[in-house]
Amino acid sequence: MLKNINEMHLYVTSRCNMNCSYCSDVIKRTNPSGNPFMDLDIGKKYVELIFSNSTRDRITIVFHGGEPTLQSLKWYQQLIEYIEFQARNHNKKVNLALQSNCMRISDEFIELFNKNKIIIGASLDGPPEINDLTRVNGEVALSNILRLQAINRLGGVICVITDKNCNDVETILRFFEKCGLNSLSFNIFYSVGEGNKLPPLSAKKIFEVYKTTYEYMRSTSGKGVKERSVSIMISKFLNPLSKEELLTNLNCYSPFCHAGIFNIICDTEGNLFPCGCSDVLKFKLGTIHSIDKQHYVNVLKMLHKKSEKYDKSCSSCFANSICSFSCPAFHEEDPITERNLCEATKIFYQFLEEEPREIITEIASGTEFYRGKQTH
Repeated sequence: MLKNINEMHLYVTSRCNMNCSYCSDVIKRTNPSGNPFMDLDIGKKYVELIFSNSTRDRITIVFHGGEPTLQSLKWYQQLIEYIEFQARNHNKKVNLALQSNCMRISDEFIELFNKNKIIIGASLDGPPEINDLTRVNGEVALSNILRLQAINRLGGVICVITDKNCNDVETILRFFEKCGLNSLSFNIFYSVGEGNKLPPLSAKKIFEVYKTTYEYMRSTSGKGVKERSVSIMISKFLNPLSKEELLTNLNCYSPFCHAGIFNIICDTEGNLFPCGCSDVLKFKLGTIHSIDKQHYVNVLKMLHKKSEKYDKSCSSCFANSICSFSCPAFHEEDPITERNLCEATKIFYQFLEEEPREIITEIASGTEFYRGKQTH
């Protein structure tokens, strides 16, 4: 069950120092009355479980939350020492990462990040005045993100696209370019959790996000901000993945994702889930103390099961080579966004068909996702 795991997330706390208006985590925690912070023993047991069962040579460990910087420095120091011990014991290499809102990056945390080569994923929804429409204290977050950038600890920035900022995509991209923050991911928000108070984005608005992003990347010849989702789509447009490649490249941008197969998470109480989007009771895989193989398999079948629409329409759709097929954990909660992502992808594919192939190639070749050959 766990032999292929190469990425493990620790939800080190369920607490957060922000209250984003679209947060999917606020009301979906499995046991909000339980321990809001992960005990060190739970973290150690989780590390031991994965390291002793995974056959992968390299494992990425991501500290997540809530807001992980609310956990104590001592906790991190002790757990990282244990991770290093387990890595030596099992002859594995480890990458450490932490996903933060960057509101409380102290000098002590900077020292921790530098000493242990921890890469930080940040969150910022554009310039402070745009960011603060759905989040808070954008100036503080930006200042800390730039500090992380200056010491080469920043991995990239996630920018959630909602109805509050979807019309400002070019402004957002130019802002990040001016700041020298060139690794960016636009995440189309799902109307789940607190987000169900916000209207889902229409297919037209989602397409405009894709189109505006593409046009910005075209204007910079792919040398400015490299937005992840559009970069992946145009790369797959030029060179679609084969069926065999799709089954070995499982991720959030593929028909079948990596949740529970290559990726797994542990919450503060030692419960195991396939991914951060599926950390609800019906997708519970087991605990760090007990996993039933058949239950684990049944949960993954339920999570990854495709609808009749996939068999009838998606598998033969003209745009399926660039489609991410939306998040399976949110299909039931937000079918509107699933449908709108589908339509937006089709429109974007048709848009790309009208673009000069050499221009798309120039943009794609500047990204990490381009594989050099074309099949169109």
